[in-house]
Amino acid sequence: SYFYLGLIYRLFNYIYSDIYFNTGEIEFARKSHEAFSKTDYIAHADYALLELAQSFYNNRDFSSCDSIITHLIKSQTILEDKNLCYLTYMLKSNLLINNKQYNEALALISQLEKTYGELFTAIDYIDLSTCYIAQNDTVNANKYAHKAAQIDSMEVWGLYLINKKMGKNAVALNFLEKEVDLQNKLIQNLSSQTVLSKVDEYKEQELI
Repeated sequence: SYFYLGLIYRLFNYIYSDIYFNTGEIEFARKSHEAFSKTDYIAHADYALLELAQSFYNNRDFSSCDSIITHLIKSQTILEDKNLCYLTYMLKSNLLINNKQYNEALALISQLEKTYGELFTAIDYIDLSTCYIAQNDTVNANKYAHKAAQIDSMEVWGLYLINKKMGKNAVALNFLEKEVDLQNKLIQNLSSQTVLSKVDEYKEQELI
């Protein structure tokens, strides 16, 4: 059925996203949304649309990403699903940060924290820290960078940025080296999984 086809396409979208394979990520996100759109599972279709927006963002097609976000904000599902609402507006804040609209991004993320604080991740707090750095508010920037690291000890990018901002270059370098090491390990793990060969196996079985 189209529902299970949508799930399969979503799986491939996740795989290609993890291995930074740009074209494949967008392709399967789009196919997942198209499949779910042919079912009665409206919420699944909206989540697939959000994943397509995220794929466009990951590949720096910010215009297409923003267009989808605008559409989702007007959808009925987002009014009924707080997780979808939170994720959609957080992606909107990423666009604002990318456009260096830090004041707008800070206002949006701060409001989201008040409303959906229980859903916040370490990455979200790094985004908050980034906005405060742009405003030269090192106290709050440091606060949220540490909060991110407390949630997930692997998320040290915020600590690198704030220490660099405060001129603590030796400390910043230490966190940067840790971040690079973590990214290298991630790439090595993904490579060892031979993900692409698994994708080919699925294709040969005509699941797609």
